[in-house]
Amino acid sequence: MTGLRVVAATEVRLSLRDPAAAFFSLVLPLVVLVVLMQVFGNTPDPDGTVFGGYGPTDFYVPGYLALTLAAVGLSALPVRLPSYDETGVLRRFAASGMTIGTLFAAEAAVALLIGVLGAALMLAVAVLGYDLEAPAD
Repeated sequence: MTGLRVVAATEVRLSLRDPAAAFFSLVLPLVVLVVLMQVFGNTPDPDGTVFGGYGPTDFYVPGYLALTLAAVGLSALPVRLPSYDETGVLRRFAASGMTIGTLFAAEAAVALLIGVLGAALMLAVAVLGYDLEAPAD
């Protein structure tokens, strides 16, 4: 477990040094949210025929949360592990006795952490800035 913790901490530091990953997983979904909310607003349809009387934000934010998780999923494991293979990092891990499963678990944990952070940031902006309503049921 100590090896997993050390590798995960190192992967977090490496993720923080990668501006493209931070942009696509944290900033881009927020920009999409803010731009589209400025365009469409959150005023419910007066007669309630569109969105059942709720504001558009209540329906758009779950899609933006999926965008956040998709950005993390497409930029974390599928990009980082092949680059580790190309640069010889996987071979060095194998020589040190570290299993590929430990590296994969650390990468998955870091991706989950970034995804949860991005989702929390998105929800905070939506609730505070655009009056997002929590589901009643």
